[in-house]
Amino acid sequence: MKKVFLCETIAESAYERLCRNFEVTDSLDDVSEIEGIITRNKPVDRNLIASAKKLKVIANHGSGSDFIDLKAAAEYGVAVENAPGLNSRSVAELALGFLLALNFKMKMNDAGLKEDRFKNFGTAELRGHEVYGKKPGIIGSGNIARQLASILKNGFGCNEIYCWNPRRTAKELKELGFKKLKLWKNFLPPLIL
Repeated sequence: MKKVFLCETIAESAYERLCRNFEVTDSLDDVSEIEGIITRNKPVDRNLIASAKKLKVIANHGSGSDFIDLKAAAEYGVAVENAPGLNSRSVAELALGFLLALNFKMKMNDAGLKEDRFKNFGTAELRGHEVYGKKPGIIGSGNIARQLASILKNGFGCNEIYCWNPRRTAKELKELGFKKLKLWKNFLPPLIL
């Protein structure tokens, strides 16, 4: 049976299906016998790729492949796969939650209430800022950023969303629904994605 290295947890149903078809290990003790690597955040470098003599595929259980040595994988004939967009909506909603928490000072207000520091509500220290109709800035224009922009436009009336991405032209960003932000440092605090 082919051996697959799984370095992080995955959904139980996916794990069970994987075990029906492969010998699954969480150890690199016998790396030369591994034919597949499933990772999410563990770096897969040249040394690991070179040591896994039977390696045929590296699969990222998520989007991107920044932590996989793509050049080494190509040299050794190892395919690299990922799942772009798989959870982009969930991550965009999480980012929105962080944005709202920061804008409404939720952590500070929660701690102050628990410590009985506030004598009344409505003081400047407690007030947040509405997101509705604002012009937020996002760093990056990938799947998550586009999902977040959609939520902000449709749910919060943010009709102008700025984006800092040095690899995209203003025209490309406009086609994605963004206005190009040339210097993100002048537009703090942006939402970073």
